[in-house]
Amino acid sequence: MKTIYIIIFLFIVSTALNAQRNYSQGYIITNDNDSIHGLIDFRTDKMNHEFCRFKKAEKAEEELFYPGDIKRYKFVNEGKYYISHEIEINGIFRNVFLEYLLQGMMNLYYYIDPATDQDYYFFQNTDGRMIAITKKPDRIEDLKIKSDQKYKGVISYLFGAYPGVIKDVNKISFDRKYMIEITKEYHDQVCTSGESCIIFENDYRKQFIKFEFSAYAGMQYSSYSFQEEKNLSESMKSLYPVIGGQINVSNPRWSRWFSLQVDLSLSGLKGKNDYIVGTYRYGKYEFDAMMATGRLGLKYTIPVNNKFRTTIEGGVSCIKLFNTSSTLYTEDRVSGDIVYTQIQEDYILPQSSYLGFNAAVGLNYLTGNEKYFFGRIQYEQCEENNGRGNIKVFQIKIGYTF
Repeated sequence: MKTIYIIIFLFIVSTALNAQRNYSQGYIITNDNDSIHGLIDFRTDKMNHEFCRFKKAEKAEEELFYPGDIKRYKFVNEGKYYISHEIEINGIFRNVFLEYLLQGMMNLYYYIDPATDQDYYFFQNTDGRMIAITKKPDRIEDLKIKSDQKYKGVISYLFGAYPGVIKDVNKISFDRKYMIEITKEYHDQVCTSGESCIIFENDYRKQFIKFEFSAYAGMQYSSYSFQEEKNLSESMKSLYPVIGGQINVSNPRWSRWFSLQVDLSLSGLKGKNDYIVGTYRYGKYEFDAMMATGRLGLKYTIPVNNKFRTTIEGGVSCIKLFNTSSTLYTEDRVSGDIVYTQIQEDYILPQSSYLGFNAAVGLNYLTGNEKYFFGRIQYEQCEENNGRGNIKVFQIKIGYTF
């Protein structure tokens, strides 16, 4: 049954991912040099190199542009700028959207080859000639790590005649920050008009990772069962308050509505069970414990309207019990009279660690600036590694994301 749930969940995830959109303010420049402002789907670098998904307004029809269909497009808030251009890689010419990093006496562009996932930087001088550099992945040869250093020779060839551009050949780095810095330094030395170059992505360290922090409180209904203890096999139920917090990490360029979720909550667990053996023995078992639960999983948010969002959550759970205590009270009877009583402290304590899964549905109410109140209904089931104990949890909680 668990396998079926996993298959269904993965199917929902893959289907939803294919339908993701992450529209942001931007504009396109047509082949007739007309600028049209609207919304552009802000996705990964690799996807942005292949096409531009555009619409003039929130409810307008989507338009899909490939390299050559338009000249350029730009994201206003993110600073990402793409230009349609023909490039050559391994002797093959192709039309792509290059990311425009710097405009000056030497233009700088960036591209990811979708076939190999290799990064390329293209340097274009004032006569339009383009020179590409790339770096192949490191490889192990004779038990040593071999790194591709050919790009350093090309960089030295391009900028070596200009003092101060390359301060140390050994420190030439194949990354966006370094490429922008040396191209800017070259422009500052060569440009005689005193005009500054234009860096389109001002914060090249920005990773576009989004963090959300939440706190919640509610009630937790739990049941605990000893799977292999004859007299204590029945579920022992308890109701406790629960408090907790969540961190959600997402990359809107990959998916606006999916996020990785880390959850930690604190509650309690207790149980009581009476049993009778024949006509001569009566027993009563009680235990009490604090319960900390860590969860790792995915959250999928489904927009309903401008104020409400529904959510689906699921993942793995780890429960830790601590401050555990138990008592077993027994009576032996003969002809209905109590002839012997015994109290055993810490008798058959529940184990401390449990692993399992959780699933939840919820509703968000947006208050503005990506903050919202939320409610969740969650089910959780965890077992000991040896299968002796089983914990089932049902939570109702409300919280706030800030």
